[in-house]
Amino acid sequence: MLSGLAACDDVSNLMAAAASSVVLGGFTPDVALLELAVTVLDLACPAGAEPLVCEGLRECHLPEVTFRGRVEHRNSQYALYAAACTRGGLQPDLLSDAAWWQTPL
Repeated sequence: MLSGLAACDDVSNLMAAAASSVVLGGFTPDVALLELAVTVLDLACPAGAEPLVCEGLRECHLPEVTFRGRVEHRNSQYALYAAACTRGGLQPDLLSDAAWWQTPL
């Protein structure tokens, strides 16, 4: 996934490629991307730096992705919040929180 991101591969293709590696109760692309997002937040906003502004973050850094519909908007918003929570020491309950959506986070 990291090499695909470094090569500027399409985000949809990266998710599709990672989906084939799902191990129930273990690895999922959702968890892998969440862990990556936490690392990115650590690099983008080190301790003592100005806080990042959430508004417009997706549009600025993922201009090639079009979020359509309520579910995609909600999932992307939840992913940003979950990464921030994880970085701050609060582990979100991904299974419970995302289960009612019935779609991959």
